[in-house]
Order: sequence, then C-alpha cells, then structure tokens
Amino acid sequence: RFMEDNELIAESWLAGEGVSVVFGAEADLSSDSFDNWFAPDTGYTGEPMPGLDLETDLEERQWGAYAEASVGLFPGLTATAGSRVDRSRDDLMASPRGSLRYRLSDRTAFSASGGLFRQDLPSDLVARGGIFADLDSPSAVHGVIGFSHLIQDETRLTVEIYDKEYSDLPFDPTRPGFAILDGLGSEQDLYSFDTLTTGGDARSLGVEVLVEKKLVSGLYGILAGSWSSARYRNPGEPWRDRIYDNRFTFTAEGGYKPGRSWEFSARWVYAGGRPYTPLDLEASALHNRTILDESRINGERLPAFHSLNIRADRRFTFDGSNLVAYASIWNAYARRNIATIYWNEVERCPDEILQWGLMPVIGLEYEF
Repeated sequence: RFMEDNELIAESWLAGEGVSVVFGAEADLSSDSFDNWFAPDTGYTGEPMPGLDLETDLEERQWGAYAEASVGLFPGLTATAGSRVDRSRDDLMASPRGSLRYRLSDRTAFSASGGLFRQDLPSDLVARGGIFADLDSPSAVHGVIGFSHLIQDETRLTVEIYDKEYSDLPFDPTRPGFAILDGLGSEQDLYSFDTLTTGGDARSLGVEVLVEKKLVSGLYGILAGSWSSARYRNPGEPWRDRIYDNRFTFTAEGGYKPGRSWEFSARWVYAGGRPYTPLDLEASALHNRTILDESRINGERLPAFHSLNIRADRRFTFDGSNLVAYASIWNAYARRNIATIYWNEVERCPDEILQWGLMPVIGLEYEF
C-alpha cells in the first residue's frame, strides 16, 4: 500500500468549570495497486472456481471529523457524549457514542459506555469493483460496563463486561454458511466469492479481568483472564462460532529488575482451542487437496494453545543513549500448538501445521 497523504488536526477546549470539549479532523489519501492472477481451481469446499485476473489501481479518499464534550454532573460523576463523522467511498457515516464514569472513592470507580462504530471493507474486496465496491460498510453497537479498584497503592483490579452487536456483514448467498471477513487469510480463499451481498449479523459478549502490579521493590506483574463468546449468522442460517472464538484466555506476565542494568521477565499465555471447519475426508482423498466439510462449518475445535516465553535483558547506559542486549526463549517447554489442519498432498492424509516450536532469540537494541 502506498500512503500518499495523511493529515490530522486535533484541539481541546475548556468551555467552563467542569466542562471540556475535544474536537478534530483527519484526511487520508491512499493508493493500492493490484496485479493478481488466479488459475481455475477447486475451492475449499470442492466447488469449481473460475479463474480471476485482477489488475487495477484503487485510490481511496477518506476524511473524518469528531467532537465530544465532557461535563461533571455532580461530585464524582462525569458524563461524556460525542460523535464521529466519516466519509468513505461516497458514503457519509455518523458514529455517536457516550459514557458515564462515577468515582465512588479515590480507589474505586464505575463506568458505562456505548456507541455506534463503523468500519470500511478490506481493500481486497473493494478493488474487485462492481457489486463489491457498492457493498454497505459493516457497523457495530458496543456496550461496556467497567469496575476499577486500587487494591494497594501499586496494585489495581479492573473488570469489564461488554456486548458488541454487528450488522451489515458481507456474505455469499450461494454459500451462506461462511463468514467472509473471518476467512480473510485463513481457511477460505477471498477470491472464490463472486456474489457478495450484505445482511450478516454477529455478536460478541464477554467479561475481562485484569490485575496489574506496578514496579515496586524490583517486581512487577500482570494477570489477565477473559471469557467470551463470538458468533455470527447469515440470513437463513444458524448461529455459528467465529474462528477466533477461543472462549477462555489467560495471561500471566511479570518480571524482576534487581537494578538499572538487569531485567528478567516471563510471559505465559493460554487460549482455548479456536473453532475450525474439519476436512471432508472423502472429497479430500478424491481430489488430493484440502476440501472442507461445508456441513460442519466451524464445527470442531483445535486443542488449547499455551506457551511460555522467558527473557533476560542487560542494559548499558551511555550519555544520552542506551544499548540493550537480550536473550530469550520462545515456547520454552516446546508445546506442540496446532495452527491448522490440512490435507497433505504428498502423504495423501490429514496433517497438521504447527506454530512456533522452542526457539532461542538473541538481539541488540539501541535507544537514543
């Protein structure tokens, strides 16, 4: 992508005691060149795919403006309301939003926010022109309730509950079971869809918990966990899990800094197995290639992902600059995390593509 021009203007203004206003505008001019050719093939669900010759230049002009005002309604309670307006592909889109924040004490606060958010379609779709360029932009309504409490001076607990409702998602009426945007760069071939329209829905809801300990006596750390459900539904189809619906995630990260020169840290991540569409074994064997079972879209889950990274840093301080030498080990206990399952055309059987195994990394960083 070639970014030809980008400009951002932002201002803030104190309108009076307890009242503040923030506003701004931005403009963006970008240009993409596509020169892609795809031979006729068989799609991931066994259907014949015609060839595609995409050779075009796509120039997009976008501008946006936003404004919001915050006012203290009474001691401890602050209300914020505003909106953003964007113009893209000859569409004018307004995105209003607002929030309330109440400070119960110096240590405890509650918040609630909501708004309408819009997002442009990927340029890969728009570049095909015709019906693809005329598709509606997806939109989402977000609602979030939050709680924050300072357990100790250096330790904070944050809890958030959210609900996000998506609409106007693109889908292919001839294969309505697939979520087009979820398939970009993963199990589906973007260019295998020829008759896209909009009308798909999705929903994401969940709860996130974060405990953060700031650096004190050389120690710091973060514990974060979440439960979520992300699903989609195209017209006439049942609700299905989205490909990144891991349900449960957990992260433990921390470190020790005995002084200014040394730092030792570790990070452990866990995520529930993501949904995937299993192979149609009979069709895959017949065509000797990956063919998915369209009757079980996102119907199975990969094993859970987890991994431990450890790292040691040595900092050298100079006049006005720093040199950091570090050594780390990714996936320290060599967990076999599966990225995807495919049909091995050499062995003529199902096989797995693994994510990074155990990997040592060393490097230098120079800061000035």
